[in-house]
Amino acid sequence: MKYIHWPYAAEGFEATDELYHLSKDPHELVNQADNPEFAAAIKQMRQRYDGQLTNWSNEAVSYNKYKSYSTAFDRNIAWADKSDAFSKVESKPKEKKQ
Repeated sequence: MKYIHWPYAAEGFEATDELYHLSKDPHELVNQADNPEFAAAIKQMRQRYDGQLTNWSNEAVSYNKYKSYSTAFDRNIAWADKSDAFSKVESKPKEKKQ
């Protein structure tokens, strides 16, 4: 089984979970996340994901804003509540070629 949590929920996207049965679907074409037959599997995978995220957050270095990524990938925080975890990066205007 393979579990993926896609946290991005802006610009028309929604946060979503994906679950694939790799031995039956090696190309990951059929998302089983909403299939009741896989309810126990996705529950277990979400628990493992949350545990790994907690561990990663506890071990993350304090520089380069790495800890803020644990907020971004947290399944239990709404996307609208995550924006404070990130500072907007100002991009430099591109120089015109002459």
